[in-house]
Amino acid sequence: MPIKKRRIVKSPNKNYQKTMRRQSEDNDTFGGALRDRYSFVEKLVIEMEFLNPEGHMLGSEIRSFNPPDSLKLWVTCPGQCGNGRLNLETKISQILFSKKTISETKDICNEIVHIGANASCRCELRCRINVGYAEEPQPQS
Repeated sequence: MPIKKRRIVKSPNKNYQKTMRRQSEDNDTFGGALRDRYSFVEKLVIEMEFLNPEGHMLGSEIRSFNPPDSLKLWVTCPGQCGNGRLNLETKISQILFSKKTISETKDICNEIVHIGANASCRCELRCRINVGYAEEPQPQS
């Protein structure tokens, strides 16, 4: 009996499809310009440091947003999990609506390290947030 060759279908691989789904989710969920979401904010600067569970620095990043910039307030975890994401949306909106100009916050990635493991990533994100508010027009007398 002759051996049939398997026909190879040309299509994007799973990793590429996963990346594209995640990007579209990010655009749908966290999109929008700073001026559209927080019209009273003139400038937003987020300074981030990533530390592993032992306290060693994994990296740092500074994100700066002006009114026309697209506001993405999620951070990909650089730790062992490889796919953890930390969302800063709630913390930043609390800071903005309380009209603070400088604030510091922390968050920890609780993503599981790998399938079947009981351990979580525990990578720590430390943020320093600086906000510049738009000046309110003074009433003329």
